[in-house]
Amino acid sequence: MPKGRNEQDIVEVYQWVRTKERGQQMMKLTKEQREALVSEIQYYYEVERSETMGELAATDILEFMLKTIGPHVYNQALEDARKMLNDRFAAVEDELYAMHKRAVR
Repeated sequence: MPKGRNEQDIVEVYQWVRTKERGQQMMKLTKEQREALVSEIQYYYEVERSETMGELAATDILEFMLKTIGPHVYNQALEDARKMLNDRFAAVEDELYAMHKRAVR
């Protein structure tokens, strides 16, 4: 069911106020990403728990997850990227050594 413009405005203001009153900088998501995630949360609760969840409650859960789990996921992604880059740099270094030519006497 499409949301009316007034409902969207209320949710956006609510999100802004909640973020400001907590004094936190939340992860930046586009409006479309945020709406999709809120819908996924609502869908999960409906299908898995047979509970109907409003948009504001789903937004609160999303904010909580971003605040508490987000930094852990972000840090692990950085570690995974660091490991992958180190492995690739090591492989490139090996290839460079293999390309050395022997000096002729």
